[in-house]
Amino acid sequence: MKRIIFAFAFLSVLIYSCTAKKEGNMVVDVAINGLKKGTVYLQKIENDSLVSIDSVKLQNKGEFQLASNIESPQVFFITLKEAPDEKIQFFGDYGTIKITSKLDRFATSAKVSGSKTQDILYKYDTIMDSFNNKRLQYIKNNFEAEKAKDTAKVNKLSKDYDNLVLRKYKYTLNFVFKHKDSDVAPYLTLTELYDAQTVWLDSIYKSLKPEVQQSLYGKKLDSYIEKIKAEEAK
Repeated sequence: MKRIIFAFAFLSVLIYSCTAKKEGNMVVDVAINGLKKGTVYLQKIENDSLVSIDSVKLQNKGEFQLASNIESPQVFFITLKEAPDEKIQFFGDYGTIKITSKLDRFATSAKVSGSKTQDILYKYDTIMDSFNNKRLQYIKNNFEAEKAKDTAKVNKLSKDYDNLVLRKYKYTLNFVFKHKDSDVAPYLTLTELYDAQTVWLDSIYKSLKPEVQQSLYGKKLDSYIEKIKAEEAK
């Protein structure tokens, strides 16, 4: 009899844990078309490692919730246990975020709404897609020019490519200064402008709004700059 009562109690807890609404100052509503069963993780990078902070095991349903308490907006990942290399990356923010995707194109078909920081990052990524497409075209043209032994064209393409890299760099720099009130600014500085001169990194950090300076990526940028200055002083 005791075993029956214990089993019933355990089942009740299990059902509650699977159906209860998730709590946190960031809640992520996810719908994956074609996903029926599996385990899904909400992950973030902590101390240079990917760690899971929430998870859900699905049974015949591709709609679920994940949640976390965040101190400031930051990048998160949604990962399938059955396909760990496929990750939906998004900039987490306060409130409810909605993500839709398809199982066969888990990462590439993902759409995120409800995150202001993600909306800003989308603007940047859209322009970067254009730069990357041009980069691929340059590589193709350069391969064909080398194959044809067209030295003049190879030299011109090399200069054009250098100009493309410079334009991309300048665009990122301008984008960061334009969005100094967003956590995207220190994040892009750390991921795209990390090799900039110290004077530029310092200028970016000082231009950030005080609340952004005190955010996760704002603090990381400050620490990174101090580390570089210490190395330069040796």
